[in-house]
Amino acid sequence: MDKGLSVYDRLEQAAVFGKVECELKLYNRQAEKLLREGFAVQRGVPVAGFHGQYRCKIGWRHAVPNTPAWDLLEIAVSCNDELKQAMQNE
Repeated sequence: MDKGLSVYDRLEQAAVFGKVECELKLYNRQAEKLLREGFAVQRGVPVAGFHGQYRCKIGWRHAVPNTPAWDLLEIAVSCNDELKQAMQNE
């Protein structure tokens, strides 16, 4: 049975398009795990019909080195020239 893309697959897809944030529906445990792995997670509104699931904004623009979030930041920088320039100017 194919369950579709994982949370990390979806985040990586966004990074490949040069993005440093995206919105996903997450349960609390998923959000907490991402926080421990260096991502910024902003919990939004509850998802109707899915108890404990929230629409969350996930970011990795200010990731700490040697974290999964940093890995995605490196991917995003390599795919987005404007982001690369902005990172060099910081």
